[in-house]
Amino acid sequence: QALDKNKMSTEGNPVKNFGVRYRVMSDDMKTVTAQYLIPNEVINLAKTRGKEFAGIKLPVGTLTNDQTPKFGVWLKIYPNFQQIGTNDRGEIVLRDRKDFQPMTGAVINSNNTIIMGRAERLVTRLSKDDADKDCEEADAWLKAFEILDNTDTLTRDYLCAGIQYRHEGNAPYLNLTTEVNFFDLQDKEMLDLRSIIQSRFEKINRSIPNVKIRSIINLPKTEDDFKSIISKLQEKGSSAKE
Repeated sequence: QALDKNKMSTEGNPVKNFGVRYRVMSDDMKTVTAQYLIPNEVINLAKTRGKEFAGIKLPVGTLTNDQTPKFGVWLKIYPNFQQIGTNDRGEIVLRDRKDFQPMTGAVINSNNTIIMGRAERLVTRLSKDDADKDCEEADAWLKAFEILDNTDTLTRDYLCAGIQYRHEGNAPYLNLTTEVNFFDLQDKEMLDLRSIIQSRFEKINRSIPNVKIRSIINLPKTEDDFKSIISKLQEKGSSAKE
């Protein structure tokens, strides 16, 4: 409402000259629920002062500044919005989905495979003892969430580059992610590659290593969260206390 579109038209300045427009539609695509203009100034400032502007939440997404050759400054659309396309006015049309699921991608028939975002902290274990302790702790958390959520830990076996992986976790989209990104255990090309790798390992009298991944969501972020989980486990009975 702050834009005088008649004046802009008279002076030959279309709205697209001022920024990127987004039109938000209802779930049934029959009603326009909102229209937004992301000013060019926001993008320009994000480019020159990326650290200051990265993470700013705009009406349709979060401004992201990724200083790599592939990306740069971009707007990460909120997951409840599905990007439909661009209309004849240059507006990016978004559908506000009522049936939103975290694993559903922003584009029709797409799937999210990076839902939690990038890791804020990565720790490399250089000793086997430290790694084993991490694995024991991860297994304990998965068991705890089995008790809390009254469900089994999801497990998926697959092949990647000829190596067999087992992925265990409590993320509801684990199965979909592996289906989208990797190969099942009977994939012919992966099995052919695996046989080549096996022949190389046989020359040094070793077998092919397998990989086990554990993915856990909803871990406590604060001491109070941790105490709350322990309390809920204790309410479940003696088996949970163990």
